Amino acid sequence: MVAVDARRAGASGIGRYTQCLVEAFRFSEALRHRFELVELVNPSARMSQTQYPWDAALLSTWASNGLSQALKDVGAGLFIAPQYYVPPVDVVPLVRVLHDAQPFWGDFPSPSRDVFETLYGADVLLGLARELGVESAWLDRDSRSAVANLIQRMYEKGSESADELMTVSHFSATDLVRYLPQTKGRWHVAYPFVSSTLAPSNAPVPRGDPMIIGVSKMEPRKNQLALINAANRLRSEHPHLRLVLVGGATASFPAYADSVRQAARRADWVTLLEDASDALLADLYRSCDLFVSASVSEGFGFPGLEALEAGARVLVGSETSMREIYGSAASYFNESGLRAEEGSRAYRRALDHLYGAMRLALNRSMPIDGGISSRVLPTVETFGDDLLAVMERVL
Repeated sequence: MVAVDARRAGASGIGRYTQCLVEAFRFSEALRHRFELVELVNPSARMSQTQYPWDAALLSTWASNGLSQALKDVGAGLFIAPQYYVPPVDVVPLVRVLHDAQPFWGDFPSPSRDVFETLYGADVLLGLARELGVESAWLDRDSRSAVANLIQRMYEKGSESADELMTVSHFSATDLVRYLPQTKGRWHVAYPFVSSTLAPSNAPVPRGDPMIIGVSKMEPRKNQLALINAANRLRSEHPHLRLVLVGGATASFPAYADSVRQAARRADWVTLLEDASDALLADLYRSCDLFVSASVSEGFGFPGLEALEAGARVLVGSETSMREIYGSAASYFNESGLRAEEGSRAYRRALDHLYGAMRLALNRSMPIDGGISSRVLPTVETFGDDLLAVMERVL
């Protein structure tokens, strides 16, 4: 029996990755006949037979979260933790997945302490900081990096306690070793795949006014505001251009989500869809003229892959994992300046670059491969094979 933390579902990156894990155990030849899977989920009235209730908050003190007991209750022989915040266990072997090293970056847009305390409770976070050995840093109310320090420590403790470590790209593996040198040689890369719920339809695609879409949760590193700015400049050439932004708010960055909502309300050519079904998202991928990601930090980048699989033209940043994942099937721009302070020369230069790249991609007939490059072609079978190879090291 293999257990996986499946408390986060839906269209977020972690939700998509969890969906890949579940589908791999259901459908891949390597896994489906050899293992049973149980999903540890938030309790609900409509739980399936393969789900088990685990009601711990995403962030809780590791000593009192009930995970070890839940794993004993379901008879698990292996546990897969798909993120840094999942507590370590010593009752079964643990495979931990870390997706990027963003919390270690010097310009990491850290959630505020006040927001975190509202979400998870001041006493809980103090207890967690005490467990992780960063209590004094957490108690420094003047520190602007208290949350980042707490997350970094979870990365460190989580990787130390794991029997095996997985990540989603070689870019992420290299970046993680840069900040966690003790993990060198321990990372296994398994490329996720596009879920079957987003399989493209063969129905005719309606064409109307030119449409650009961006798909990501609303947080500073995703740069929805920069995308709105650049698209607005394109309207001098394409006055009927529409921009559709898909993705909800994150509890960690409520102020940024509000700023995106306000910007969308001020522009009648911008549509913000905070809750879109997979069916609607698939239709948007197929009918858009261009998919754009202005994100400055991606360990993998599910939305761009989903767009490519649907046959869309794709424009993404070139400085993180995107070239590795998308190869020659996408167009690229240098997004690094978007990490600078808004209004700075570096930021304005990056915004000009984004606008220019969007203009070229929208105006020219860019050849479409209909998927990612042959160098990287993740499927449920390749992901299942890679996951099995990691699991066999501890079983």
